[in-house]
Amino acid sequence: MATILLAGLAADTGKFSNSLANVESFEVAGQLMRRGARYSEILDLMQSRVTHATFIARAVAARRLWFDQDDPIGFAFLWFSQKDLREWHVEEKEILPMMSLIQNIEGVRIAAIYHELESGAWHCSIRTRMHSKVAAVYIAKQLGGGGHTDAAAFDSLQSPNTVYAQIQSILTNEHVSA
Repeated sequence: MATILLAGLAADTGKFSNSLANVESFEVAGQLMRRGARYSEILDLMQSRVTHATFIARAVAARRLWFDQDDPIGFAFLWFSQKDLREWHVEEKEILPMMSLIQNIEGVRIAAIYHELESGAWHCSIRTRMHSKVAAVYIAKQLGGGGHTDAAAFDSLQSPNTVYAQIQSILTNEHVSA
């Protein structure tokens, strides 16, 4: 059980490398390791190899990233459809780990991945860095979703362009009023 809990903590903190890695997370990790958690097994699983198709798909998806380095808000947005996944010969679970890569781009404070579900609806996962002026949950709630301060989500039937504009509007309004 300790290993499972440590795996969750490692995933949330980007293997203890993102803004969620703090004194408290390291203290909890130490307690879990004292209780038998095996971090080396977690790292082996988290650093799994990817297929050539997955690598190519992630590279193509990365070229689709919408991010303006000069924007002080620091919003990055990536989207992909079911058609993209079929063309790339991958499953969505192979693209979603890009969230941690996006969050680690210098200047990114708010990251969103918007992807089409098999049902035709779309799902948006949002992550914010600690100390971001706008919480992920605030954005998600504005668009009918929910979650936690730095990790939230919502579903939509809108196009990627529309959802990008909606989030950008929320962020612009909050940034200006903050």
